[in-house]
Amino acid sequence: MTINLRKRKQTKNGKISLYLEIYKGKTTTADGKVKYIREYQFLNLFLVDNPKTKADKQQNKKILQLAKNIKSEKELELHTNRYGFQTNTDYKDSNFYEYFCNHIEKKKDMPVYRSYKQALKTFKDFAGVDITFSAITENFCEKYLNYLKTKNLLQRLCC
Repeated sequence: MTINLRKRKQTKNGKISLYLEIYKGKTTTADGKVKYIREYQFLNLFLVDNPKTKADKQQNKKILQLAKNIKSEKELELHTNRYGFQTNTDYKDSNFYEYFCNHIEKKKDMPVYRSYKQALKTFKDFAGVDITFSAITENFCEKYLNYLKTKNLLQRLCC
């Protein structure tokens, strides 16, 4: 399944309409012809055709970037559903520490169990037990990495 950002010139108002074309595969009809299965999502975003002013060019650039962002989100959504991943919204308010504890308990019979337990203890010392998934940001991870480095724990947890 692929998603393409497409443009269509509108003759009425001289603008260019942006839409997503979602290609869902192909099928063969009874008479042997190939029929492509597509879905269209119109974004209600418009570009100025042949922009002359700097403001129009800048506006086109912003709108095109917005359309690309929408396309990226749609691709992520489709791949998430296709491969059975859970989205961030499924976990964002859940307790990360409890999730990690439950995950470790499933690994009890595996050789990595002790390493997981040590990682959990170290994480608890840093963040406590009341931390949600949404609190774990890039900034949080950088602080945690610095914590591991200053406590000289990074080597122990990794190897």
